[in-house]
Amino acid sequence: MRPGDRFSLEYGISQYFTERLEVSIQGGHNWQIGDDKGDDVYWDPTFHDRKSSLGFGVSYWIWKDHLQMNFKYAFDYGIRQRYKNNLYFLNLVFVPDVLTGKKK
Repeated sequence: MRPGDRFSLEYGISQYFTERLEVSIQGGHNWQIGDDKGDDVYWDPTFHDRKSSLGFGVSYWIWKDHLQMNFKYAFDYGIRQRYKNNLYFLNLVFVPDVLTGKKK
């Protein structure tokens, strides 16, 4: 089985409210644009799947310019022949001075 081709569109926007606090909205769409092919395809290959996602995020620099905590929540909608997800992300980002050569 060879899945059909897909087309994806992603977008996002963020805004810093203070030097350390950022809020964001992001989303995306994924559409199947080609038919599934192969001997193992037992379903109607012209029925294409699709999925859209929308997410919201909050980031805070705990240690300015070095350590950031980021929380995001995203959910799927407009689904056809795909799994529906509710996603939670918690990221810690550490930025050392090793790559810049700066010493403090």
